Amino acid sequence: MELDTDLILAPGERADLLVAGSREPNTYAVVSLPYDRGIADMMSGMGRQHHHRAGVNEAPYTLARLSYGEPTTVPLPKMLLPTVALPAPVRQREFVLDHGISQGQFFLINGNGFEHNRIDTTVQLGTVEDWRIINKAGMDHPFHIHTNAFQVLSQNGEPFPFQGWKDVVNVRAYSSVDLRIAFNDFPGKTVYHCHILDHEDQGMMGILEMQSTPL
Repeated sequence: MELDTDLILAPGERADLLVAGSREPNTYAVVSLPYDRGIADMMSGMGRQHHHRAGVNEAPYTLARLSYGEPTTVPLPKMLLPTVALPAPVRQREFVLDHGISQGQFFLINGNGFEHNRIDTTVQLGTVEDWRIINKAGMDHPFHIHTNAFQVLSQNGEPFPFQGWKDVVNVRAYSSVDLRIAFNDFPGKTVYHCHILDHEDQGMMGILEMQSTPL
């Protein structure tokens, strides 16, 4: 991507960048820019006051410095590694991210805070499912699932701009994201959760059981 292009990466999200040497030889800074992912106090008026830091950087800061000399012209790849589209799903599910109080926890999925003895979602290995992640809160929530990656189909009903594999996607405040997941590997239990540490610690996590026998 071009050096003067912004890229939003949620906690735990990753991206591969191809930097073209299109400027004068020099040293250039790769900087983290301020980003407001939500309001500062999400939990007031719920029976007790719970203050939450919005996570806004006060000013840009340098992550790294990129230095290069006289560029050598090389042909750019015409195609990256292909991503095969997943087949049609056998099931659709909805997961609603919201704030409230459940079992003393403040960040919820489908109205529930995390409970380590409860299985929230059961799937069968060898199947494909579509998951719609709906964020009803005024704060971004990066959604992460363990073990099997997914393909993002759309954001707020608009087709996702590229096809690829991800395990974290940022679900912006009052928005939705549609995912397609192939459960191909590893019977047993794993989790899905918001990838902001204090959000998952305060309830925004669910247990997923992947079964090798029919449901």
